[in-house]
Amino acid sequence: MKLTVIGGGSTYTPELADGIGRLLPSLAELVLVDPDAERLAAVGPVSARIMAAHGHPARVRWTGSLDDGADGADAILFRLPGSATRPGHWTAAASARRRRGRAGWQRRFAPCP
Repeated sequence: MKLTVIGGGSTYTPELADGIGRLLPSLAELVLVDPDAERLAAVGPVSARIMAAHGHPARVRWTGSLDDGADGADAILFRLPGSATRPGHWTAAASARRRRGRAGWQRRFAPCP
């Protein structure tokens, strides 16, 4: 099975690699896709080492090419950029919406105490 992570340069990606290394033995390839080459250069090797530390045989690679990463993928995960994906952390646009009243995902995913 090939799993592609769009936004794979995120600093949360090593946590994902840890979970995959422990819980998803059927994975053959993990591909991290991100337009930021510097982030991939930092996060990619760490994620590969985490998978290897679990003894997971999957190939871990990283690329800036969406086409390369998505080609032949059995599943694609999307890591949305920025703090807008974390409840309680607001972007400027979300802050404006919050002042007018919570909407959409903000109502469903209220900040945890």
